Amino acid sequence: YTDSSLTDIANHLAQIYNNPVNRTTVYAWLLKYSEHAVKLLGGVTPKVSDVWIADETAIKFGSQLYWIWDIIDRDTRFMLASYLSPNRGTQQARILMELASNRAGKTPEKVITDSLRAYLDGIELVFGADTKHVQSSPFSKVDSTNIIERYQATIKERTKVLWGFKTVPTAKLILSGFDIHYNFFR
Repeated sequence: YTDSSLTDIANHLAQIYNNPVNRTTVYAWLLKYSEHAVKLLGGVTPKVSDVWIADETAIKFGSQLYWIWDIIDRDTRFMLASYLSPNRGTQQARILMELASNRAGKTPEKVITDSLRAYLDGIELVFGADTKHVQSSPFSKVDSTNIIERYQATIKERTKVLWGFKTVPTAKLILSGFDIHYNFFR
């Protein structure tokens, strides 16, 4: 989950440890150990603040567009939830809020998002009047979405190095593994 490509990792193993492996073997290890890490650490309930930041970004599988929905705690930078969907609507915003709330074990006081309308109803459906919704941008001086925008840029950089995702199930696993890496190691 660093900036190394699968080929670079395979070459490193061959050069330093005299252990030549194929890049597909490294990819298989990535999937295997991501699954283990998610099982081990995916259920940890973090201590987070009452302000969360959410955003979505597009990613392609061949010719089909999918959306990665993310929500992060503003103060601790803990990634509360990621969600991959072929759709970009209220239902997906609602699912993201539910996942984050379940992970954190609480309801936030404020959720900061961009101006996507889906967040208006998604946040209201899950949290009601208990949570203030603030629409912002990455360039705002107050309540900026910059934290989540930067995280998503990192994901896009990483998927380029991995040569894209192969299938939706492996994409979900790799994204979950990346969240574990981000939350516990980075």
